[in-house]
Formats: sequence, C-alpha cells, structure tokens
Amino acid sequence: MESLRQARVIFRDLDYAYGEGLVLDKLANIHHSLCRFDDAIAVGVEASALHAEAGNRLGEASTLDVLARSLEGAGRPAEARAHRLRALGILEELGHPDAEVRQAQLAATDDPAGPEAAGP
Repeated sequence: MESLRQARVIFRDLDYAYGEGLVLDKLANIHHSLCRFDDAIAVGVEASALHAEAGNRLGEASTLDVLARSLEGAGRPAEARAHRLRALGILEELGHPDAEVRQAQLAATDDPAGPEAAGP
C-alpha cells in the first residue's frame, strides 16, 4: 500500500486528477478487501470526486461500486443503494454493457426473497 500512497503523491504533485483517482480507487478496493470499511469509504469518496473532476465517468462508476460495497459492509444499506443507483446511471449514460448486470443486481436486492430468488 505504501507504493500506492507514493504514487498518489506523485500524481497530486503533477496535478493529475485522473491518475490520483485511479490510485485512490485501488486503495479503496484494498481497504474493502481487508474489511476496513470506514477507510474504504473515506478513500472512495476522494477517488470519486477526483474521477468526476478528471471527467473519468467509468472510473467514477467503478469507485461508486466499491463505495456501495463498503457502505453495505459498514451496515449502511440505504447509502449503498444510492451509490449503486448513481453508478448505474453513469453506466447507462455511457452505454456500457455492465449497466444490465448492475440493473439485475439492484432488482435482486429489491426482491423480498433476496438475491438468490433472482437466479445466477
């Protein structure tokens, strides 16, 4: 993680929001995988803002996804859903094929029987 932190400093010094956003997205994913949800959320919020600043819509959608997963892990399902909806909106705007997958995932979470009821 130290090398990612160093890369972030370099990108920040270069005023390169695109690169800094990518690095922070990776850090957010690492924190999430270690169940450090509060850290993942804090870093993810920063990454999302940097992606938006740089015009990296796909990166923003990716970061919103890790934010949603981390918010869910932190026991904040309503906020997680809001981030999933924002990510879906971006993917739909871009015409990205993952939009259909995200839509199905959201529909599965709306099903009172749970995600298993929606099938694989």
